[in-house]
Amino acid sequence: MILERFDAVIFLGDNMVRSIYSAFNILLRENVALGALKQWEMSNTERSGCRCDGQFTKGECVRFAVMGNEEVARHDGGRRHSSPYFCDRKYTSRILSSYVYGITSERFTPETSISFPTTGTCHTYHSLATSPSPPSVPGTLKTLINSLPQTYKPIPVIHSISLGAYLSYQTATSSMDEWLSFSTTLNRNLPFLWLGPAAAGHLKPPALILGEGNNAVWHFNIEMGKEARARGMEGLGMYNATLQASSWDGTGYGGRVALMQAMMVSFDSD
Repeated sequence: MILERFDAVIFLGDNMVRSIYSAFNILLRENVALGALKQWEMSNTERSGCRCDGQFTKGECVRFAVMGNEEVARHDGGRRHSSPYFCDRKYTSRILSSYVYGITSERFTPETSISFPTTGTCHTYHSLATSPSPPSVPGTLKTLINSLPQTYKPIPVIHSISLGAYLSYQTATSSMDEWLSFSTTLNRNLPFLWLGPAAAGHLKPPALILGEGNNAVWHFNIEMGKEARARGMEGLGMYNATLQASSWDGTGYGGRVALMQAMMVSFDSD
């Protein structure tokens, strides 16, 4: 499982990142109909109205979006299955003491075995459309990261600010610098993946075409990709992948596009 290669995965950005994180939860929970949402807070009527694409396209449904794996784990109600949310795995390993580690101890012999309980990899989404970011966001993330066991595994950060900041070059580059600086305050490996915005759909309101149409989005993609790489970030543009896709409002896309984007991010982060 790709997630097991990381100590945590952090999604940080505007609505496009939120949609990708929602699709990420659908894949992990193996629930296309309602996997992006906190069903335990919803009535039967709300569940019925928010199924499938409604998870992404209806404002009354988006408010139920899952923001972190711990929310799901707390409210699972014991319905465990094989997904990464519910893999309290126990790796049983023989302790070879001096045979492997050069450790001599009366407690451990070559026949001794112990179990190391592990849980699914932590992953969270944090909404962000400004730079500097609200103080609560870096504070929350620092607390989260410092609570994780110290291992050799990286903690990738999936980051983007684009249409949420009206394609502001200054806000985007400032946010890159802000979060790269934040990462240096932690004694952890935080690789960054910068996401370029999706293409503008044909339903984009005419008043927004000049500032947020495909020409503006394309140039933002190119320039911010250069800025990200110059700072040592990886870059993944979403423009070409969504150019021929159908958008429900000219900006957002439904579940199928979000699932494709989530798979792109997953494999690029691997």
